[in-house]
Amino acid sequence: MKKIFLNISLVSLLVLSASCDNFQRTEVYPTITVDYSSVTMFEGDEIQLTASPSSLTFKWSTSDESIAMVDNSGLVKAIRQGSASVLCESGNMSFKTEIYVNRKVALTDVTMKCDSLIELAIGAAVTIPVSMVPSDANDVPTTDFSWWSDDENVARVSQSGVVKGIGTGTTKIHYRKGKFSKYVTFDVQVTFPFVKGHPFVLAKDSTTVIWFRDFDRGGMNVAFYDTGGGGGNTYRAAHGDPTSSMVTIEGGGNIGYLASGEWYIYSISVMDAGTYEIAINASSGSGGPAGKYHFEVDGEKVTEIFPIAGSGNWGTFIDEIVQITLSAGDHKLKFFADNGSHNPKHMTFTYISE
Repeated sequence: MKKIFLNISLVSLLVLSASCDNFQRTEVYPTITVDYSSVTMFEGDEIQLTASPSSLTFKWSTSDESIAMVDNSGLVKAIRQGSASVLCESGNMSFKTEIYVNRKVALTDVTMKCDSLIELAIGAAVTIPVSMVPSDANDVPTTDFSWWSDDENVARVSQSGVVKGIGTGTTKIHYRKGKFSKYVTFDVQVTFPFVKGHPFVLAKDSTTVIWFRDFDRGGMNVAFYDTGGGGGNTYRAAHGDPTSSMVTIEGGGNIGYLASGEWYIYSISVMDAGTYEIAINASSGSGGPAGKYHFEVDGEKVTEIFPIAGSGNWGTFIDEIVQITLSAGDHKLKFFADNGSHNPKHMTFTYISE
């Protein structure tokens, strides 16, 4: 038993000896490093480079002192636009840092490339383009900007400049870059005044004429409903609304071929609450059923159904006088034809009492 034990021990020693012979040794070479391998700077800027290990003494130099200079501590100063290499050395070790120098172009302003007033339907979205002045300005960090809305219940804006209509009303959308800022006003509605940004104003000290052809923009079933009983025309398209060619506007400026159930919406701004007299100017032929209509405000019926007195000739226009009571503020006034059989031209509003 003892002889067997000694043989096993000898084998173990031989194995261990063979394993030690296979151990791989790698030589460690000393190196130095600098905290930046490349730096982008503006003319006149300075940056401190730090080399390690700190126990060594370093020598600093630059490949082009007309572009970037470096002192004995590793402080680099950008001189003019271009590129240069800063070399850090200690003994036979070295580390190179690339220096890129740009000319500083100061931002002097920002611009929004859009109208000062933008109309936006609820749920619709639009992107506001912005630009820097000058276009190559580079002294403000790319992250130093912001967008915001004065009223997010009306319109909201993303940080990419996309504005979305949320609810009816008016708000300002702002953009800031550095210390410069601009804003644009957004009018968010279901329909929009025919003349951009200008509802019809009703006040006690003046009369207001609204032509029936100048109903709101917004399209079929939104700003108007018309069955298209007559021929096409270009009046609306020529004034910025290509969505209503089915509405017949005749040579005298009146709406023609008015059919029962058709309606038109008008944006009004009532400065003085009270009762207004409306002179409805319209024509009608002889015989046939009498024309009838009523008014709605903000979706609510506010008048009885009025008849249209027959003018006896489609080319003869007479006034029909009715009254309506309006509260102050911005409203959507709807003219609803309960019975066609008349060609309305315009309506004149005159304040008569509180």
